[in-house]
Amino acid sequence: MRLITRPALTRAALVAAFSLSTALAVDLSGTYTVTGTNPDGTLYRGRLIIKKVGPDLYTMNWNVGETYIGTGLYKNGYLAAGYTSEEDDFYGVSMYALEGSKTLRGIWTACGSVQTGVELAQR
Repeated sequence: MRLITRPALTRAALVAAFSLSTALAVDLSGTYTVTGTNPDGTLYRGRLIIKKVGPDLYTMNWNVGETYIGTGLYKNGYLAAGYTSEEDDFYGVSMYALEGSKTLRGIWTACGSVQTGVELAQR
């Protein structure tokens, strides 16, 4: 019977963890159909384009009547983003939960606001 030493177990655990994280790597890149509700209850729809630019980093471009550009950070099933309007001095933050592999369900707010909107993005 061969004994496995602690360093060997540690190395095996690290290799397994790295392999698992690589296998579970998520790429949210794509074009999404967006539907949402503004804080005042009005509905909107449009398109969101997400592009991967780093291991967990994304550029995000919304066209929902107005155009917004942002940067997203993905971790553990959640995508957080800061964004700004191309047309005026508007900026905000959003948070999405990944549902399955093709749906992002989120909440957002404008900086300085005390209200939130909701958004569903599907590819």
